[in-house]
Amino acid sequence: MRIEYGLTDRFLTSHAGLVCLYGLLRSARLQSLFGPTLKTIPDAVIFTVQTVLLALGKTDFEAVTAFRDDVAFGHLLRLKRVPSAEILRQRLDGAPAKTDAALHEASLRLLEAHGEPLANAQGFVPLDIDTTPMDNSGTHREGVSYTYKGFCGYHPLLAYLGEQGYLLAAELRPGSQHPQNGFIPFFKQAIASARRLTDGCLLARMDASHDAEETRAACLDERVDFILRRNPRGQDPWSVWNALGEEKTHFASGPGYYTALIDEPRELSDGRIVRLITLITRRTAHGSQLLLAPEYELEALWTSLDLPVEEVFDLYHAHATCEQFHAELKSDIGLERFPSGKFKTNQHIFACAQLAFNVLRLLGELMKQHGPLPRRLRDLERTRFRLKTVIQTLLYHAAMLVHHARGWLLKLGRHTANSHWVLAVLRACPG
Repeated sequence: MRIEYGLTDRFLTSHAGLVCLYGLLRSARLQSLFGPTLKTIPDAVIFTVQTVLLALGKTDFEAVTAFRDDVAFGHLLRLKRVPSAEILRQRLDGAPAKTDAALHEASLRLLEAHGEPLANAQGFVPLDIDTTPMDNSGTHREGVSYTYKGFCGYHPLLAYLGEQGYLLAAELRPGSQHPQNGFIPFFKQAIASARRLTDGCLLARMDASHDAEETRAACLDERVDFILRRNPRGQDPWSVWNALGEEKTHFASGPGYYTALIDEPRELSDGRIVRLITLITRRTAHGSQLLLAPEYELEALWTSLDLPVEEVFDLYHAHATCEQFHAELKSDIGLERFPSGKFKTNQHIFACAQLAFNVLRLLGELMKQHGPLPRRLRDLERTRFRLKTVIQTLLYHAAMLVHHARGWLLKLGRHTANSHWVLAVLRACPG
């Protein structure tokens, strides 16, 4: 059968989910944060458009050009005018100093209105703090420098809250900046933000890059439970093993390995006590392969928890989930390489990405509540949709926009895949 081609005057859109974005972004109240202005396009509109572009996985300024003549895009987001790529760039370059703080407050307002951080099985609300290098090699962007991964880029500091992984705080940093440099103010701000969102027991989890007495003291000052991986700092596991002597505390053993346990209190310089758990493994074989010489492995954690050793290590190993969150930020949203050569502008874009990340995460929660879960997830008590799934299933769903009786009607295809699911989510979103 031959297929003919043609054009229609009807308003079609491939982004029906923009209605949901608008409904949630209203809770952020950007207009009140940036205030009134005499500019043709208010600051609130500029940052709304930038956030929406990031939520669609578009990081270049030129991406907005495709939407300038798209009637559906403006109507679904209630925009009187869509800025050009040049205006978007100029306004972000000249954004006021309060921009990042205002966008952070907008993200918190959004989560206060719609997000409820879930606790884990042990009853703790996890607060995962970590860094991730972003590859911007081959560019001359301000702040790009050599990272520990062996390429040039940025090295942002991120904090995720709850089992869902809401992006609680995000700070863009030069690639060569050490994670502990300026960490304590960031940590205290993250704790204050977390307490606005939940009354649950917070559990801060950090890797060895933050192993410092000031970190442990800050956790105690803020009355937050913590698990912090210890940095061995060149300590020889073989020497530690031999220092234990013959009477070692058994933790685990099997064919070819034996793990000893050291569980002891340690005193900080101010007299307060924290717990240090150390596991030392002597391995003589890998499976059926015998080793010519034994291998020694050392793993140690600082913690304030009075729990069995197995539970403490299980809780810390769950910290690795934040690597998935990093991947979603860098690959699903696409914010690996930044569009501007100015560090300040990229900071503003990074703050918009925090807002976009949380909007997509909230939309994923709505999809979980109002639609059919995939078979592989139905039997799980807690599920979390990847941001890519939210973007492809919800935001990129096709629809027709109809102007009728002085109003607009968004029509979805009755026989299109996932239409009933998307329709249920659209109706559940705030108007």
